[in-house]
Amino acid sequence: MAFNSDNFSVSLKKEGLNAFLNHAESDILAFLWQKEGGALVKQVYAALKGSHKLSHVTVCIYLDRLFQKGLVDRKPLAGKGGLKYWYFPKVSREEFGKTLAHRLAQVVRDAFGSATATYFAKEASNSGNGGKKAKK
Repeated sequence: MAFNSDNFSVSLKKEGLNAFLNHAESDILAFLWQKEGGALVKQVYAALKGSHKLSHVTVCIYLDRLFQKGLVDRKPLAGKGGLKYWYFPKVSREEFGKTLAHRLAQVVRDAFGSATATYFAKEASNSGNGGKKAKK
């Protein structure tokens, strides 16, 4: 399943990944991004159980949701006790941010027209000179 930015809603009251994903999904994705090569559910659960009141099954559900959203992929592994999944990020943090920024800009532009383009152009030129206002 491909990552599609249309599958996300935005909460302007929240910061970082939490603006696009719930808190647990954000932490799971952040963990997988920093964990080189991916992880099993039990490793994700162990990493999050101190900061979240989640069961092993709930972590499985969140990983499946991230899979359905196209943010993680999984590889089945046969092992003791049956089938297990190895989860790993399908998109990098940078790609996720770039895609969502592009989609947000489209939504705002479609809603507010040319004023949006003018604003984004002005902000881009301000960021090019250290965030200082351009002199007139």
